[in-house]
Amino acid sequence: MHKLKYFSAPWCGPCKFFRPIINELKEDGYDIEIINIDEDQEKTLAYGVQSVPHLVFESKCSEKSSDCKEEILYRVSGGASKSDIEKILTTKIK
Repeated sequence: MHKLKYFSAPWCGPCKFFRPIINELKEDGYDIEIINIDEDQEKTLAYGVQSVPHLVFESKCSEKSSDCKEEILYRVSGGASKSDIEKILTTKIK
């Protein structure tokens, strides 16, 4: 399973609409980090986020794997459906 970094802002209208979907996914046990771009500008710049909502899907290494490198797999700007996010989070990448 992969992990997701969700970039948003409290003043962002689409983010307010999309936030319940993200919260549902977190409650379902998915590894999601919610990042407020106003509070964490360093991470926002490091990930090159220029608009919100913005989703960054990353590979997730297991603690047992020493040769695994976490990397960005996908980016989605503007949101996506819950089922689309679940598909990306659970898709195996070779």
